[in-house]
Amino acid sequence: SWEKDANLLHFACGAMSTGHCHGDKLHVSLVLNGEDVLVDGGRATYMDVPLRFELKDNTGHNTTTVDGKSFTTFDSSWYTSGLSLPVNRCFRKGGIAEYVQGGHLGYIREGIFVNRRVIWIRPDIYVINDEFYAEGSHTFRQFFHFAAGSRVEAGGDRAVFEGRKTKAFLSFLTPGCVLETAEGVCSGHYNQSESNPLLRAVLEKEGFASMITVINGGAAAEAQPARAELLEVFHHTEDRAVTDREAQAVQISLGDRSYVVIICHDEVFHSSDAVIAGNCMATGNVSVFDTTGRKEGERLYGGEVLHV
Repeated sequence: SWEKDANLLHFACGAMSTGHCHGDKLHVSLVLNGEDVLVDGGRATYMDVPLRFELKDNTGHNTTTVDGKSFTTFDSSWYTSGLSLPVNRCFRKGGIAEYVQGGHLGYIREGIFVNRRVIWIRPDIYVINDEFYAEGSHTFRQFFHFAAGSRVEAGGDRAVFEGRKTKAFLSFLTPGCVLETAEGVCSGHYNQSESNPLLRAVLEKEGFASMITVINGGAAAEAQPARAELLEVFHHTEDRAVTDREAQAVQISLGDRSYVVIICHDEVFHSSDAVIAGNCMATGNVSVFDTTGRKEGERLYGGEVLHV
């Protein structure tokens, strides 16, 4: 809604355009309960100084990098020589959820394709899936910049955000993912800057990698963390478990609501008419099932297909 306590997620995957623009492909900003949670760093200055580049660079946004390399090259305050073509962009509005995705070719010379999928399960659950199609061993990083003045604590596979009136929870479901907290910088007003909490999720992996993050939150007095876990996924026709390279599934519960999200990373339907997770039979590459109130053992078919 447009009310003061509304939720809003903004996803960036557009062209670089002019020298004003930043290396923000795949960036997400998130407002929960009318309060900034994940933020864009702003600009602070147009001067050719370190702060200008810290805020313009990929690491200054809520996006991803591979092997510590930026996918955008800024030669000066205004000129960019290394660009990254945005690709694979689409959006779909469903009854249960909404979906947006985009990728870029910033690492294509290294033989790596990066894609981000964002699923919003109304009204307050967000699933971010980052896909890295790669060969060999690499270090993959997700960056999360939080609003200035907030407090963020991280441990194990979870981080908790506390703002003025809002509490948010981030669950990192990728095995082997390590969370790092640091101090970032942001600029809410021109010629001004201040520190803000920064969180990095780091994964070292061979070949294809998928990082899945579940975010939820709301008014601090009422918000509770969603329960999220990965489910095993099965190939319907061949009656076998599929690999994480082929497909993954997430089971999410919050209060009396529950959902299963199934995401296919590869072509699995060429030899099957469905993939199965938690007794949900998906027929699309990204499908969401509302399992609230389902009877034990009951199968659900099709789901809401967000991406075919």
